[in-house]
Amino acid sequence: QKQASQYWRTRMEGQQQQQQQVEGLLRQLLQPEEVVRRPAEQLLLQVMPQPGFASIMLQVIHAKDTQDQQVRFMAALCLKNAIDRLWRQHEISETEKAEVRRLLLSSLNEESNQIATQLALVIAMVARTDFPGEWPTAIAQLLAVVQNGGATEQMRAMLALQHTIRQLASRKTGPHQLEFRKVAPELMGLLLGAWQVQTEQLLNGLNCYAQQTASAEQLGSLSSVAEMSKLTFKILADLAIYVLPDYSDTTVVLFGQLMLHRLQSFVTAWKKLGEHPLSAVLSRYLRLMSKTANTMVQQKPIAFRDPFLADYLRFFVAQILEHGTTPTDQEHPDFLIGSMKFANEVLTCPKYRVTTTRKDPASVLAKQISDSVFTPECLIALSKQLISRFFLLTQEDLTEWEDNPEDFIKEDELDSWMYSLKPCAETLFMTLLQFYGTGDAFALTPSLVRLLQSTIQESSTQGTTGVLIKEACYRAMGLGHWDMQDLVDFGQWYTGQLSVELKQAAENPSAITKVIRRRILWLIAEWLADIPKPLHAHIYPVLLYSLASSDLVIQLSAVNTIRAMVEDLNFEVALFIDFIAPTFELLFRLLHTVTDPDTKLYVLSALPVLIEQLGTRTQPYTDKITSYLSELWKHSQNHNMMQTSIVSTLAKLLACVSSQDTTVFGFVVPLIAYGTDVEQPQALYLMDESLDLWKSTLHKVPQLFPALLELYGRIPQILHASLEQLTIVCKLMEAYIVLGQGIFAVTHWQAVVGSLQFLLGNTKEEGQLYLAETFDLALQAIPTEFVPLFDPLFTRILQLLLTDTSTPIIVRVHYYRLISRLLLHHPQHLFRVCQQLDATGNINVILVPLVAAWVDLVDNIGEAPLRKLTALALCNFIQPSEPALLVHLPNVLAVVTGAFFDVAQEHDKFVVSGGADGSEAASGFFQGRQKLYGRDPVNTHNLRDYCLHKLSECKDRLGEPHFGDLMRTVNPYILQELQKPPQAAPEPETVLLL
Repeated sequence: QKQASQYWRTRMEGQQQQQQQVEGLLRQLLQPEEVVRRPAEQLLLQVMPQPGFASIMLQVIHAKDTQDQQVRFMAALCLKNAIDRLWRQHEISETEKAEVRRLLLSSLNEESNQIATQLALVIAMVARTDFPGEWPTAIAQLLAVVQNGGATEQMRAMLALQHTIRQLASRKTGPHQLEFRKVAPELMGLLLGAWQVQTEQLLNGLNCYAQQTASAEQLGSLSSVAEMSKLTFKILADLAIYVLPDYSDTTVVLFGQLMLHRLQSFVTAWKKLGEHPLSAVLSRYLRLMSKTANTMVQQKPIAFRDPFLADYLRFFVAQILEHGTTPTDQEHPDFLIGSMKFANEVLTCPKYRVTTTRKDPASVLAKQISDSVFTPECLIALSKQLISRFFLLTQEDLTEWEDNPEDFIKEDELDSWMYSLKPCAETLFMTLLQFYGTGDAFALTPSLVRLLQSTIQESSTQGTTGVLIKEACYRAMGLGHWDMQDLVDFGQWYTGQLSVELKQAAENPSAITKVIRRRILWLIAEWLADIPKPLHAHIYPVLLYSLASSDLVIQLSAVNTIRAMVEDLNFEVALFIDFIAPTFELLFRLLHTVTDPDTKLYVLSALPVLIEQLGTRTQPYTDKITSYLSELWKHSQNHNMMQTSIVSTLAKLLACVSSQDTTVFGFVVPLIAYGTDVEQPQALYLMDESLDLWKSTLHKVPQLFPALLELYGRIPQILHASLEQLTIVCKLMEAYIVLGQGIFAVTHWQAVVGSLQFLLGNTKEEGQLYLAETFDLALQAIPTEFVPLFDPLFTRILQLLLTDTSTPIIVRVHYYRLISRLLLHHPQHLFRVCQQLDATGNINVILVPLVAAWVDLVDNIGEAPLRKLTALALCNFIQPSEPALLVHLPNVLAVVTGAFFDVAQEHDKFVVSGGADGSEAASGFFQGRQKLYGRDPVNTHNLRDYCLHKLSECKDRLGEPHFGDLMRTVNPYILQELQKPPQAAPEPETVLLL
């Protein structure tokens, strides 16, 4: 910064020299070489806060005759960045601010559209901060230029005014917003008059052209009027929607009425305009006006209702109904989309809906208005229009089907109803069924079903056109299946008609019959819930035959239906067994055929569904699946989503393969290493899926092998990079601990402890609980000679328990769980840690307050195994060598007897199972976990016997008299509970290792 200041003072002395130096830096910014561009960027950022920087940028912009336009544009960008960073922070002096405001207003004659847009944004940013305080005349000055300036100045001033109003409208609170609202009605009235004049001038020109009294050149001269009118309209829309509190203001009502009138006039004139260049300008204008109407009803539906709703709704519905009815009608999808979105918005608006629980007068009135437009006749006509005009496949669709089938499917699958005509029409159709499908006065669904059935029947005699109409009707039947399921027996329909048409289309393939074939395949997926189970066995061969078709669109449609049928909750594997092999074979063949990565993903998405639903029946095909995925992986290096899908599919596959299948294990380990390398960019998108695959691998392998063992080194790297994956990383550590016998214990226990130490106290509450699970398992599995590695962790835990009162109770419970585990498995190590923690080496200084707080916390322990673990651990404090601890004997025995009610007394064990069907029993993870559970004191020790044994040892060491005195401090009820004979135990609880 100091160097930049010196540069600014010494090397940029004098206004002319300053400008020359800045121009040089701006030219460097235009250079493609980073070694030239980067220093200029850094220097400009450093000198940006210096006095005079903004003024210098404006002077460069004004130098039209001497400066290259690209340099001037770069100066405009730098000026915008400087104003955005510094203006509100008061880092620019008031004197310079006044000069900047003056220079900005003098730049309104800018001819370059690029530069003018940037300057308009700068003016708006300045006005947002300074109006009305330091720049109260901002709006008035811009309006003066609009009214009195030249043609270019008027256009630039209106552009700046439009951005300024939008910036001022975005201020939601504060006195400045209130001040702006006061002047908004007057401003809107002024601009409304100007807009009326502008649109009248434009309409007069359009009418003269239609009547052939004006030439195409004369009409073209109105382009600037149209652009000025659009800018004025944008300002009026922002004022009406975002500034004025509602639509009751007189000027807003006039604006809404005039906008509707202009919409009607422009649509009529536009349909007669033909191919004139002004047609594109008018098209964008109509789209803007329909978008404004949609925004008005979205933002303030109740305020919009009374003055506008009925007229606007009738207009937009009429546009949909009248489309294509005149020879001069031309395609204008953007405006039609806006019309459909408006109708859809009115139907779905919560403020316009009347329900059994919501019948306020405002909603009732809005519903009456919409019902007055959506009459039974209108609903039927609108549904018919949507199906016959907008559902039909066009010649362009059929051509793309032939030439680019993968693109055809991709576009058909996109959820783009707000931007594409056909999806928007389909959305409106489903909304009509949703709100008018049933009803006491009129039900659309029965009438629509009758209309569709008759149209389908009539289409059979209409040749190619009839096939396209039938396809559109089938599309409507699929979209409305939930509403039509009580009126249509799909099983009978399929058996009597659809299956016949499928057979005919397959036997006589042509460009037109395949249209019906593809739509019926789609219908099966849509009506799946209504297909009788016995019919599934007849549909599967049809799907496989379609999957073997030579037409790619038919094949991909079959993929979609197969995936839907297999994914269905009522899927029965028994009906599909005979089709497993050919399905996998055909899917692999199709994956070889398609070339587009998105299409490969589309096909590949069926594999994990099949694998998951078929389970162990996938095992005969494991090698083929692995082989193909391996080949696919080689060609997916530049396709992130493809790699993610492959890894996810492998995770599903591993859940089904045999633990002895070493082929797949050898393939997945390099993929895991690739996806979990935090130093490489692919980890950003592959990390989660790779960790899932890693966990599935560890849960399935019979034992650790070198490559998998080496992978453990990634875990500390992942934890230090981010704790977002803490949950699954803890599961990975647990799996390594369970599997890690022999070499793992020697080479990796230090890394395990290091990871636990890094996480302890550094994660949120939920993370601490996951950590406790992993820590607990480590204490059960670690060889005795490695236990001292945990000393720093227990030192930290004891410090947190004794001194940190902010630790949540649930976390404290699990800290005591870890102490319980250490006390049961390695008691001398706990005493050593306590001795080291106290300066005098007296363990009672640590243990006495620890036990006191411990027994007070027992009531917060909910799980029965954890209560038993705690009780067993506390029994270890019944020892005469530490008399200070015997003070807590009554509380310890109370904890023990309290646990009697939570765990069985004779056979209080928790039996381990590998899964609901025992499918994991052969894995090394399950066997290792079973061994740990089998030697866990919670499962091997009887709590009553263990406590009585500890009491007996204490009695032998203290002697009868002293022991009797000690026991008299215990509540008699607790002693009675200890002496009771054990009750019959329930069946042991099963713990599933998932």
